[in-house]
Amino acid sequence: MTSFLSFTHRMTGLSLSALLYGWGISEIFATSNFAQQLAWMQSTFPSSFLATIKFLTITSFGFHLFNGIRHLLWDMGIGFSLRELYTSGYVVLALTAAIAGIAAMYY
Repeated sequence: MTSFLSFTHRMTGLSLSALLYGWGISEIFATSNFAQQLAWMQSTFPSSFLATIKFLTITSFGFHLFNGIRHLLWDMGIGFSLRELYTSGYVVLALTAAIAGIAAMYY
């Protein structure tokens, strides 16, 4: 499980960075303001697609945040026993599931 969480942490960080940088760079070259772009996206893409993108982004951010806190605890020397590794991993997954549930209710 620990290798899966480590890999997933890296992939969520990579995907969130790509999303943020892609959005920022696209804004540099945009010919319209954000409200017009948002209206275009809402008229072009189905609402289920946009809701899925929002859900995945929020869930990825939540996982990356909680697992990042876990890594910061490791940097302080906390949580290195095998039992603590698995317990903290399950806590990260539970908190991510909670964030996903909250996101699903609102989107």
